[in-house]
Amino acid sequence: MSGTQDLQDKVSAVKTQMQHNLDSALKRGDELGHLQTTAETIDIESKHFQKTSVRVKRRQQCQHCKLWLLLAGIVGIILLVIILIVVIVAVVLSQ
Repeated sequence: MSGTQDLQDKVSAVKTQMQHNLDSALKRGDELGHLQTTAETIDIESKHFQKTSVRVKRRQQCQHCKLWLLLAGIVGIILLVIILIVVIVAVVLSQ
């Protein structure tokens, strides 16, 4: 009877270990599922970030270009005023 009891104890120990292993495998599967969901979310967010950064870069380039055009216009107006002043002074002095 001792042999039968030993065998049942071993079977019970194996059964307990198998249940523990199965529970661990299921837990890892849940964790992997969560990691996959997180990875997919990060991928979507990175694509959105990339599109947004390109849009911001273009906007900054446009503002930079507008600033240079404004600066060139101001310099042009200043040069025009200086030329007009020189011409007016030349005309007045020549009379």
